[in-house]
This record gives sequence, C-alpha cells and structure tokens, in this order.
Amino acid sequence: MSEMNQYYELLGLKPGASQAEVKQAYRELAKVWHPDRHTQDAHKQRQAEEKLKQLNEAYQRLKDYQPPAAARPAPPRSTTSSPPPKPSHSKPNISSRPASADSYYYRGSENAKAGRYKEALEDFSTAIRINPNYAEAYRYRGFVHSMLGFELGADADLKKAKQLELEQQVRSTPSATNQRRETFEQQYSRPQTSSASSPFTPPPPPSPAWYCTQTLTGHTNVVSAIAISRDGKTFVSASWDGSIQLWNRRTGRPFYALTGHAAAIWTIALSPEGQLLASGGADNTIKLWHVRTGDLLRTLSGHSAGVTSLAFSPDKQTLISGSRDGTVRFWHLNSGELIRTLHGHATPVLTVAISPDGLTVMSGSEDQTIKLYQLRTGELLKTLIGQHSPVSTIAISPNSRYFATGGSNSEIKLWADSAIVTGNPTRSLTGHHSAVHTVAFSPDSSWLASGSQDQTIKLWDVQTGALGATLTGHTGDVTAVTFSYDGQSLWSSSCDRTIKVWQQR
Repeated sequence: MSEMNQYYELLGLKPGASQAEVKQAYRELAKVWHPDRHTQDAHKQRQAEEKLKQLNEAYQRLKDYQPPAAARPAPPRSTTSSPPPKPSHSKPNISSRPASADSYYYRGSENAKAGRYKEALEDFSTAIRINPNYAEAYRYRGFVHSMLGFELGADADLKKAKQLELEQQVRSTPSATNQRRETFEQQYSRPQTSSASSPFTPPPPPSPAWYCTQTLTGHTNVVSAIAISRDGKTFVSASWDGSIQLWNRRTGRPFYALTGHAAAIWTIALSPEGQLLASGGADNTIKLWHVRTGDLLRTLSGHSAGVTSLAFSPDKQTLISGSRDGTVRFWHLNSGELIRTLHGHATPVLTVAISPDGLTVMSGSEDQTIKLYQLRTGELLKTLIGQHSPVSTIAISPNSRYFATGGSNSEIKLWADSAIVTGNPTRSLTGHHSAVHTVAFSPDSSWLASGSQDQTIKLWDVQTGALGATLTGHTGDVTAVTFSYDGQSLWSSSCDRTIKVWQQR
C-alpha cells in the first residue's frame, strides 16, 4: 500500500477522496480523538494524543494533495455528423454531510490554547455560522476578541452568550410566567446599562441541608490546607506542624505522613490525575511528591519568602506558585525548571488559581488587586480592583463562567467571565462577620462554599447570590473548604487542628 493510500485509510477514506471529504473526515475524527475527552484515564489520553498526531500528519499531507487523474479511453470517433456533447453539469461526488459546529469549536479551542488567536477567531465564527445559537462559541470568541484587543467585539459576544443562555433557561423552565418572558425580551430590546444586571433569574435550587459526619484529628497545629483527588480515593491535608497527612477516607485515620519541610506548610495542590502533590510554606520552598509511594521527587527553590498558594495546569505541564515575595512563578513540572517570574503585584501574593480550560492564571494580593495572566505566555490581560481589601482566596468555577474572591473585609465578590472586559464584579455576597479565608465551587458550579475567621462555613447559590446554609462546628478559623468531585460531601479544615466532613441530608 502506498504512503498516500495509508493516509487515506487512516482517515477512513478511499484513495482519491476529494479535499472536502478529507477535511470533513479529519474534523470529525479529531473531535473523537481529542485528548480532553479522556482526562479521567491517563492511558486512554496518551493513546488519544498519539492518534491525534497521526491524524494531523495525515491531514497535512492530504489537504493539498491532488491524486493523478486516471487514464480514460478516448471516445469512439463518429462517422456521422452530430452536435458536440453538452458539458456535464452534474455535481461532483462530494460528501453532503454538514460540517459540525462542534468540530470547529474544538479546533478553535486548541488554536486559542496555542496562542493562534486569529485562526481561533475564524474557527469560532464558522461554528457560529453553522449554529447561530452556540452560546459556548460566542463566549469563547469573546475571550479571543479580548486577547486580540477587540473589546467591542468581546463585549458583544459575551452579551450574546449570556442572552442565549438565558433564553435556554426560559425555554427549559415550564413554570416561567409570561411576565418573566416579557421582562427578558424587554431587557434585551434596549441597550445594556450594566453587565452585572440579570433580566431573568431562574428559581433557585433547593438549599442543601448539610451535617457533619466525621471529625478527623491527627495534626498538632493549624490545619492550613486540604485537597481531594477527582476519583475521591485520596484526601490530603497540610499543617503548620510541618507535616502532610494522607488519610483513609473509610476509617478517618491517616495512613502515612510526608515530612521534609523545615517550617509550617501553608498550601498544597493535587495534580489533575491525583498522582502528584505539591506543597509550599514558610521555608520558601516547593516540594513535589509522588502520592502513591510518598517519595519526594523534587524541591523547587527560587522564592525569597513563604509560598502561599499553588495550582497545577490542566495539561499537567505547569505548576504556578504565589509567594509573599510578591511574585507569581511558572515551573515546568517534568524538569522542575523555572519558566518565568511575574512581578505584577506590589505586595505579597496570597492566592493563585488556573482556569479549568487552561487559558488563564489569576492571582490575588495584599495590594487589593486581582491580576489575570495568559498561562501560555505570562502576558498580563487585566487588573481587577473590586475586593477593596487584601485578596486572600480565589476560586474558578468548573465551567469557567464564574470566579469568586474573598478577603479581609468579610465580603465575597462573585465575578462573571465577562469581567475580563467589564472589570466589574457581578455581585457581593455578605454574611460573614470577619475575614474570608477560602472559597470553593461545587462540581456543577451551582454552589459556592466559603470559610471564614468567624468559624463558619456558608453555602451560596451562584445564580442568585442567596445564602443557602451556614455550617457551624469548628472552634477556630476555617482555613480551607473543598467539595468532593461527586458533590456529595464537603471537607473543611480549621485552626482548631481538625478536619470536618459534611454531607447532605
């Protein structure tokens, strides 16, 4: 079999297929074999990455390839006079299947992640032409517009995405009254005066009732940070006592401890697949551990003050750290090398976060600002001022549509993704009586949990901002909260040296 025929076979085509068929087959297969579809299985993800490389090679070789025309026998010469044959107007044999809007959307997301914004803009625009109601494509195109500096286009796309989502909510809510529909239509028939306004608010989901099922003890000082793996099998805590505990969820007891830091540990983070653990603290170092074996793999040095916050990129290539030295640092996970250092904040950095789509990094500081950077290049995209106090915690919703910040003034600010254009928070959540140390979104992005110096945990409805529940039981500051990935349990840590497990009734 010839090399070119092998490429056709890889795309599921017969040799000599048209370029339109080649493009269509490639787009559909690229969607099927996209590595992001297999994030829960590392083996399948590696297979998908290899398969996608092969598909890319086949497409690059075939997209401009012109197969040689087959030899055709000459028509028999007529002995009688006859008019010349009319040219054929039959359509060429090209697949009539419509191109998928999803295929253009996924290709656009790949181009955006790689920094190819002009190509991404074209892909998202094509997806929208195929499906004019594709809210996600409008949302992502708005982000790309902003990256290119086209703020009017960004604002228009984000508003359109919000409009389409609200229309879908209206259609999917049979109990919505005609008055609500009229309000919705009136809101979008006149110019927007505030990006934070909401023309239609769906009925809030019922408030969950939570109760404490376990209290875990084992640390001898403040429990400063907690993390849980996506499969729910690994739960990790860190403490000012300088130790990291890995817990048996069934028995509620630690099964081994990691030691190596020379001072209090302030922050930990688990990699997306749960195999790597990063820890940082008052000794100015970051340590990388293998979770299953407990082996210390590497110590990262470079910060000149304590490491306050850590975050893994979704592709498991980069670790982001924030420090009291005022810098945000990007580290290459495989080599441990420092990629870049950002000096955007004037005072200690207290928190960092990476968006689930792997595009942006956020940092919060004692200088009362939140900075948004591009993960791939470290470019500063936006500086937000809205917390009006030192920003001690940031969380980004799993669907990347919201992020929340908390600080020493007891307020929580909820921001929509359009904040990259508007610079304004969507709403303020008030209810805590002192500093907010931690915030976390539920896996379905519908609830926000917060922990405070006032020793309480509060749950907020993201859509409405309503307070859904207040959990009490800790006798010290609540230092960290996190949901399990099935959303059925909530974990909290405290200055009272305990960890509590909460479940819905």
